[in-house]
Amino acid sequence: MSDLFEQINDVWSSSGSITTKTKPNSVYMTNRFLSLDINGFLAASDCNRMHGLPEWAALPFLKCSTPTMAPPRNKYPKKLVQEKKLSDKKKLTLKRICRKFNVSEFHGKQIVQLLEMQGFSLDAN
Repeated sequence: MSDLFEQINDVWSSSGSITTKTKPNSVYMTNRFLSLDINGFLAASDCNRMHGLPEWAALPFLKCSTPTMAPPRNKYPKKLVQEKKLSDKKKLTLKRICRKFNVSEFHGKQIVQLLEMQGFSLDAN
């Protein structure tokens, strides 16, 4: 774990020197640690300040250096555009088109939109 502190120290001081004793796993872990938090470089400065910690205290320090004591979760934006609800007749037509052309529902909706733009009435019989 002390390699992690040394790597973060190298990243923070912009030396970027990777020696033969540096393990590829520690480089990956450093990049992973810095990418987990938006304030990763603030945590890196704390790690730089505390680089003399004993081996047993390194992991608890890394856990406590993030505000939630855990890696943050990715927050994806919610769907902004709500799809139009299809009537029962159009759903039946959509199923028939998907079956006829052997396509998924997504592509079937595109075909329905193209046909409606052409002026076709898609009411099921």
